[in-house]
Amino acid sequence: LGRTYVNVDLSTVEGIEKASDWELASSGMADVVFSPHLNQIAEKLLDGQHKGRMFVLMIHPCVREFKRFRHRRKMELLHHGKGLITNENSEEGNGDILSMSYTAYSKSHLVEDNWMTRTILDKPRESYPELTSEDMHAAKELLRIKAIIGLYDV
Repeated sequence: LGRTYVNVDLSTVEGIEKASDWELASSGMADVVFSPHLNQIAEKLLDGQHKGRMFVLMIHPCVREFKRFRHRRKMELLHHGKGLITNENSEEGNGDILSMSYTAYSKSHLVEDNWMTRTILDKPRESYPELTSEDMHAAKELLRIKAIIGLYDV
């Protein structure tokens, strides 16, 4: 067909390392890359001569969490309520996700805390338990400068 493909898995840090070894950005082998590892891509593949631009499709964070909540409940039901996904700190009953309300879920440790901001700034919860308003502004500025954003409406 006359087309050339690069076979490297950029969904893993190991794949990004391999692409870096191949000098993927400077080689001209790829015009577009897909990866959930923004910071590793920026550090390992991009430079002053080979800049990147993000294409981001976003869903409102509350909608995203409610979708996760429903998915977790569905998975629990599929596993016949065997307690595979629980929250002992729940204010409702035995801590089972099946008996949790949205409100209880939103206050539980099961909710992801500022996933997008943490990913953009490479600040995992383990190393940075609290984010600041400066973190939020830095993430917004990075998106403003580097991203083309599409909004996903449910």
